[in-house]
Amino acid sequence: MNFTHVIVDKNTPTEAYNVYHCKDAADDALVKLICDEQGDRDFEIMLFDDFCERRKKIFLGEPIREITFDQWEEALECLPPMKWHTDKDGVNKFLLVEFYSGSFTSQYAKLGDRYFTKMVDATDESTWISKEMIDEHSSNARSTV
Repeated sequence: MNFTHVIVDKNTPTEAYNVYHCKDAADDALVKLICDEQGDRDFEIMLFDDFCERRKKIFLGEPIREITFDQWEEALECLPPMKWHTDKDGVNKFLLVEFYSGSFTSQYAKLGDRYFTKMVDATDESTWISKEMIDEHSSNARSTV
């Protein structure tokens, strides 16, 4: 069964309260939520695809940030790294095997003697840390000094 609609608590916009196969089912469930013990919360119904896109924007919206060697090493040693490799531009990177939600997890990267992290979609390599992303971060950091 394909889900088409989702009920979301507006205070936690990245987490679905429940998903439904049609708008009528979501409407009925929302009425019940409002009438029952959940009436003090602010819910909305949205299309499932829109919800997924909003989650992606929220999770991936934070920019890359520079971290210390100790933070890199702690992430590397807490659990076995996933997809650990050095790319064609010399960026050594890995994903945390523990996911935040769905396919979203933290990625850690090392380029030279600098270390970085960012939330990424493990299934979408275009969201992964790249040399271009590191260069842009470095350029932005210099321009704000």
